[in-house]
Amino acid sequence: MDHDGGPNTYGSTATVTTTLPGIDRAQLRDLLVAALVRTLADHTGVPTVQVTLEGHGREPLFDDVDLSRTVGWFTSLCP
Repeated sequence: MDHDGGPNTYGSTATVTTTLPGIDRAQLRDLLVAALVRTLADHTGVPTVQVTLEGHGREPLFDDVDLSRTVGWFTSLCP
């Protein structure tokens, strides 16, 4: 969301670069969400940003459970 009422066109775009501290055993998805939230907070000036991720519901829960042949649509939301 642009609060300054700018033109919001391709010609008015800018590159935003941020650095995240190194986190051991972090998944790529977690790093991308952290970068998105930090960038949105910096850009909008709002210190709290809520993002909800939707998953396919087939995340590996246990080593001995094979969900590859499961039929159906399972949605999980992670705020």
